[in-house]
Amino acid sequence: MVSKYRGVDLDAVTCLDVGHAWVETFYGRAQSGVLKGVVARVVVCDRCDSEKAEHLSWDGRVISRRYFSEPAYIENARALSDDVHDRKRALREARAERFKAAEKRRK
Repeated sequence: MVSKYRGVDLDAVTCLDVGHAWVETFYGRAQSGVLKGVVARVVVCDRCDSEKAEHLSWDGRVISRRYFSEPAYIENARALSDDVHDRKRALREARAERFKAAEKRRK
């Protein structure tokens, strides 16, 4: 079941509030490009399927990081608010309003 609030799929943007649930899918040496030979890893979120690719220095510091997100995640996040910093608050407000409406229906 998809939870909707003012046209926003709240389930698609859960990670905005609670954070991603990263699972490592690759860890090894980069095979090509400018950073060939550098340690690389790819992690994927179990909830929203976002992907994060990183290149790491020999002591574990991140040299580069790129994110790849599903279009539904990006579209629904932007629908919550145009302000990146306001999206978490808007998501929490939407969930609270949905909870209040569900409580009223139960009474």
